[in-house]
Amino acid sequence: MIPLRSALLVSVVLASAFAGQAQAGGRRAPRIDLNELARYYAEQSGGLVPLAPGAHGRGGHLRFTWDERKRPKRIRTVQPLDYHLNQGLFGFDEERFLRAEGAADLVDAHWSWYSRKDFNLSTQHHDQDYYYLEGWEHLFHPPVKEMTLPKERYFKEFTPEVPHLANWADGHEYFSPEFQKNIDRLTGTQLTYGNRLTMLPNSQAYAAKMDLVKRARRSLYVGVMFWACDATSSALRDELVKKMREGVEVRLVTERFYREFLGRRCIDRIEQLGIPVLVIGDSFNSETSTSAYHQKFWIRDGEEVILGGMNILDYENEASGFNGMNRDTDVRVVGPSAKDAQASFMRMWKRYSTAQAQRDWADERLRETEAEQAAEAARGVRGQANYATWLGSPETRMNGICRTNFQGTMARVEPIAPVVEEHLRAARKLTVFSTPDITFSLDDPANAEHLDSRIARIMRLLTERNSSTDPVLRMLTNGEAGGAGEVSIWMQYRTMEAQQHGSAFAEQFMRQWKTVVSRRAAAGNRKHSTEVMHQNPQFRAYTHMNYVHEKVFLFDRIASFISSWNLDLNSADINHEVSVTCLDESLRQQLEHELALDLANAVPMVSRNGK
Repeated sequence: MIPLRSALLVSVVLASAFAGQAQAGGRRAPRIDLNELARYYAEQSGGLVPLAPGAHGRGGHLRFTWDERKRPKRIRTVQPLDYHLNQGLFGFDEERFLRAEGAADLVDAHWSWYSRKDFNLSTQHHDQDYYYLEGWEHLFHPPVKEMTLPKERYFKEFTPEVPHLANWADGHEYFSPEFQKNIDRLTGTQLTYGNRLTMLPNSQAYAAKMDLVKRARRSLYVGVMFWACDATSSALRDELVKKMREGVEVRLVTERFYREFLGRRCIDRIEQLGIPVLVIGDSFNSETSTSAYHQKFWIRDGEEVILGGMNILDYENEASGFNGMNRDTDVRVVGPSAKDAQASFMRMWKRYSTAQAQRDWADERLRETEAEQAAEAARGVRGQANYATWLGSPETRMNGICRTNFQGTMARVEPIAPVVEEHLRAARKLTVFSTPDITFSLDDPANAEHLDSRIARIMRLLTERNSSTDPVLRMLTNGEAGGAGEVSIWMQYRTMEAQQHGSAFAEQFMRQWKTVVSRRAAAGNRKHSTEVMHQNPQFRAYTHMNYVHEKVFLFDRIASFISSWNLDLNSADINHEVSVTCLDESLRQQLEHELALDLANAVPMVSRNGK
């Protein structure tokens, strides 16, 4: 039986879809060509949005239309939406915008621009001076896909200096052996040295996983919450099966709830093809019923691990960060940290397997891995005995010093929250991070029983370090454009399919339903995010143009953190999660590049009317 609230929502959406179809049938929507659209943007944007070179060759055939009754105000192509094409028709004069706003960087310029616009809580959009082209989402300009100006012109905090060599970093706690040993004690983990790190944003992670599988010689151990049956995911599955048949030892861990209710056909097929699958069902256990298996990792030969926030589905595998799919990040780690990941995998397999033969197999592999870890310690690339040497010299303290955390159910094993908490507490200047949403409020009576939780301690740090001498905090998260995540993305792509097939009613219905769902999700996140902003003037939040699924932190431009860990009660205190935290100059630079681009394509949570 459908709940009354949901039934009413469906009725409203259906009525709106029928009304829109009827009105569309009664009058012809306006249509213009690219030349007319270019004149419109030249006039309305004050020259900020010029026609891009070569636009006529790419989009001269397009026709554009709009509906004056709809909000937000959007211009759509009569043809099916092509994100890449639409986003490339016009440019964005960043220098002109910076001069007009009198701002040092694009982030501040956006803050200035949107602070003069009222925000509508119903539509979850700012007022608009003109119609935005579909594919720009809630930006008033096409997205910035490449940085053509120095990085600090996008985000002034990302100066050209090498942060760990700056005067303000002298004696930083992150380089203190005692600071790191305290995290060892809190989490049951340790540092390793000399890891090589590569950020893998969006579809780059899928390509890297495919490459990792193809290079495997001995073993492939995979953990993922959700595996879809779509085209790219099936191709990756087939490569795993091929490796298994070549004699590579392949194992998969996944989440029972998703297997039972969303991905049974896909996981069953993997098992039928011969790959052993361990299904973790803590969510079906009365003592751990709120715990989900939320880890995502790929371990090759005990030498390399890819981990982060990405499940296996088209919306991750084909994402560009601009095409209406997920905005997400993984990281490749090559070096001794891969042994930590493999040891954690074996302990998990041993604990959750019901077959004695499988537990014996995991126990044997664990002993082998621990022997290899002991050899690494003897070589000086693992363990507390080496911390003073690694951290004491500017030549070595940013050279792949990493900690992996494979958090177990109810955060009883290798908890990740203490890593975040201690780094936040010790930060001196700046923390930039991304998370899908904020759902935990210290003032919410529903959270009264969780005020001593790990997430509560972190939220206090975000709100209480609020003086002008405390670190600047910048958060990337979701607004209406990100909506309800994969649900909103699915609806958007069904809308595009209906448009391709000429089904006006289906297009109208899916477009309307996506709007309702996305606005509800955005409103909740805005409420909690602005609560933090009101308590801490050092904290500012920004909503990205695509769905932010990534979970990364950059602490003081020194410590980089990439994970499956959301800023919420479940990830901090309940779920299985995975993270890697590194002192590494190359990873720092890669992460800053991605964060600067993300901030350039985000709308700040600020408005003239204070909403």
